[in-house]
Amino acid sequence: MIFEEGIHNFSLDKMCEKAGVSSGTPYVYYKNKKDMLSQLFNHCYNVIFKKFKNCLNGKNTKENIYNSANYLLKQLIEHPKEYYYIEYIFLNRDLVNEEDLIDNFNFKEVKEIYDSAVKEDLLITKHHLTLIALVFRLGIFYIATERDVKLQDLEDLIRISVDSVLK
Repeated sequence: MIFEEGIHNFSLDKMCEKAGVSSGTPYVYYKNKKDMLSQLFNHCYNVIFKKFKNCLNGKNTKENIYNSANYLLKQLIEHPKEYYYIEYIFLNRDLVNEEDLIDNFNFKEVKEIYDSAVKEDLLITKHHLTLIALVFRLGIFYIATERDVKLQDLEDLIRISVDSVLK
């Protein structure tokens, strides 16, 4: 329903009406809309990041950068709604209670790889948003525009994108 109506138009009352339940039912589980959106963020975060550590099996930081980019973009293919929800909430933090989120938008798993790359002086820039834009936005654009995403094409795009940020 959130994706149909948009987060800003979504309301607990509309959800209850559509589900055919009492308007007080959500308040058994959530304090308010922000609380519900925060808990939904945590659920989506767990879906996307639950196996992230498994991809960090490379011989070095460079390999782990490739592996993590591959992992995250594959998660986008497998769980697009959850991925886009995390991204949307990240850009609209006023919609949630940040203190209730799993890691408060730190994305600690990704940050650890970034910090290692900075420490090892592997990157052309230390500005993490530039890196995210170069590595992930191209993949997201490709997935959004291609009807039939071929894994090999995506992996080639990731390799080109990651190579563009490494020294």
